[in-house]
Formats: sequence, C-alpha cells, structure tokens
Amino acid sequence: MALIGRYIYTLSHNPNIYAIYSGDENGDFLEVINMKSSKQLYRHFTAAVKTRWLIIKVTRRDAERKKIFYNLDDALSQLRQSEESSDYMANLRSWYQQAIGTDRAVRSNPYTFSNLQEKGITYSKWVGITSTVLALDFTLSKLNILLKSLKFSDSSKIVLFTSEGETIASSEDSFLKSDKEANLQLIDNQQEQVFLKEEGGRERYTMVTTLNSENGTATYLSISVDQNEMLY
Repeated sequence: MALIGRYIYTLSHNPNIYAIYSGDENGDFLEVINMKSSKQLYRHFTAAVKTRWLIIKVTRRDAERKKIFYNLDDALSQLRQSEESSDYMANLRSWYQQAIGTDRAVRSNPYTFSNLQEKGITYSKWVGITSTVLALDFTLSKLNILLKSLKFSDSSKIVLFTSEGETIASSEDSFLKSDKEANLQLIDNQQEQVFLKEEGGRERYTMVTTLNSENGTATYLSISVDQNEMLY
C-alpha cells in the first residue's frame, strides 16, 4: 500500500500524468490510474462515479496469473475489487525492455492508449540496481496543456518533437500544423545556444535542447520568442 500511496501522491500533484505503473523481471505489474483524466475511463472500466483511483495489479495467485482491479474513492476507501485471468507480462513490454539497464528515461513514440482511445507517450526509467522499471503515461492533449502553462510571454512557443521532426506536443493550439521540415532544421542548429530564426516573416530568438537520446528515441525541446518582445 505504501507504493500505491506514493503513486497516488505523485498523480495528485501532477494532474497532467494519466497513469503511473511499474514492472518487475518476473512479469508482475502495478498501475495507478487517475480516473479524472477522462470520462472514457469510467465507461471502459464500468467504474462507479465515486471512483477516484483505479489500481491494477498483475501477479501470480494460486498457480495462475491474475489481473486484479481495486476501485478507490477520494478517501482511498475500497469501493470494489474484481479479478480476471491474465497473460500480461510486464517484463516483455517495450517500455520495460527499452529502459532496463539504461541510466536515462526512455520515451515511446506516440501511440493510442487502449483504455482512453487517445494518443499519448510513455516515459520509462530503470530504478537503480533493482529489476524494476517505473513508467509514466501522458496523453498528447495533457502535454499540450502542460507546455502551454510553461509559456513565459504571449509570443513564446514551446515544441516537443522527435529526431524525425514529428511534433509530439506544443504550447500552440495549431500544433498539428507544425512544420516537420522546420523541426528538422532546428536539430541542425547548435544545441543549448540561442540563435535567431525567421518564422512567418519575423525574427525569433530560439534555443533547442535534447531531453534524451536513448534507444534511438531522441526527444528535442525548442523554445522561441519574438525578437521584438525580447528587445522592447
């Protein structure tokens, strides 16, 4: 319960995270889902409206692997418990295999979360010298909200993108129209240094930083602001 409490605490203070989970080399799995992330979750799991947190645990019980669901309310009181047979093995999942043994967090490519039917990304990280991998799920819509909250001026723009130039999230509502070629050009610039870049006929101070580059899944963050706003 202590581990679940830590996961709930993290989710409570980081509403842009949809779920936190961990897996071990024996295939066991533990997940805490923030049910307030989407109304779709209540339909998918046929959960009562009072359900605030959904705990999913996969482990061996009575010589059979079981997936056990615990529905908790705001006070962490159990509303319901159910279980079903499962062949899910956390140690065989890509988020586990890509992160185990590496020193840095690993990002997945955007994919559709089956519980939400919404696209998102997973960041996973090996926990020290243990056999445990910890993972966080973000929906792309929540990432957009997060980046928008980090804007420091009206003209500032923050974009998260891949080494292929694909935009993952942006502080702009029009992020789906982000220019792939423009993102690729940003990678070619010297990292961690401010430079001027023309965009829409205006000069913008821009900086690009590499967030991680594990397992061929490099992630870049660009921050830019209109030159006039910086000078006056």
